[in-house]
Amino acid sequence: MPLIGAASRIEDPPTFWFVVIPEDVYELSRPLSKVPVQERVQGTVRMTKSEAQKLDEQPTLYGIEEAEAEVYKYATHFRRQLKARLLSDKIVTQIVRETTLSPFDFLKSNGLPKRRVEDAATIAWKLTTGAYYKDGGRPWQLADVRPGVCYVGLAYKRRDSDSTDRFAVCAAQMFLASGEGVVFRGALGPWYRADTEQYHLDEPAARDLVAMVIAEYREQHGGRPPSELFLHAKSSFTDEEWNGFGAGVPPETNLVGVQIADAKDNLKLFRPGKYPIIRGSALMLSEDQAFLWTAGYTPRLDTYLGPETPNPVLIRRQRGDCAFDTILRDVMSLTKINFNSCLHHDRLPVTIRFANAVGEIMLAAPQSGEPRLPIKFYI
Repeated sequence: MPLIGAASRIEDPPTFWFVVIPEDVYELSRPLSKVPVQERVQGTVRMTKSEAQKLDEQPTLYGIEEAEAEVYKYATHFRRQLKARLLSDKIVTQIVRETTLSPFDFLKSNGLPKRRVEDAATIAWKLTTGAYYKDGGRPWQLADVRPGVCYVGLAYKRRDSDSTDRFAVCAAQMFLASGEGVVFRGALGPWYRADTEQYHLDEPAARDLVAMVIAEYREQHGGRPPSELFLHAKSSFTDEEWNGFGAGVPPETNLVGVQIADAKDNLKLFRPGKYPIIRGSALMLSEDQAFLWTAGYTPRLDTYLGPETPNPVLIRRQRGDCAFDTILRDVMSLTKINFNSCLHHDRLPVTIRFANAVGEIMLAAPQSGEPRLPIKFYI
């Protein structure tokens, strides 16, 4: 890959690279893209995707079929595969579509741009702030940070979401209150449960994953473990995996499991006036569970940054001991450290916000070893 070659030749390579995607690459390199008939090249692979996946569990004696199945180990999504193939070389990229930079160079027959983009000032703000972060800077930091706190988001991605295959990769995203984040790749295993549509690790996998997080935290803090470790996940926590998580943390670390999910009831609350419910409002369902509006009217900005009446997020303290008010305040704070989009806040905390992106990239290309890289390599 030219980008890897350039990074290895330059004596003082850039800390990150802008990658501008031409529109023809964007149009032809997505999973549902269709190549014009006259430009198609007939492939030579006769094996199906499901047949290739079975070889991971039952390899052949001479490895001939495995060579043909290699193509299925790479995602058909250009951006995800590019990010994944650059992980081992530790290359950070900021990917930008060509139409983002020059929308008026790509016009429809009526003379209007083919693609609607944000105004130039907003594009410049997002690109420069994202570039500052990927260059090693911290655009902002949360106030009133509690020392010794570590937040971990559990990310899962199924190997094949269109089949009955239960195998999925698990990752842990460790975030500190300063906004620093590190991604840990966990084991690939049968973590998906079709009956509940949730993901659950077995005890050894849970123990090993959280032990890697603790080891990294110690490395960054002079050998000291975190005083509090919050596990955030969309799924609930089973007894088996919670026993594993507990076995991976030292006794001086308070471990708390928090489930963060979309409110399936599609609950709406309204208030008088032209603006919706105030951001940060919570409707307590019990002492361990609440609907939390992470999006809504923001008094400091005197506006609502959204197109429609916001939906709440369901927050549930499922395991461990911590004041529930503290958990809600932490979730609100973690919606404000997405340095990549540079918004005032996201609807989901950063621990959950990047879960899908991380999982997709981990399965987009074969990985060797344990990369253990900052979150900026994945976004």
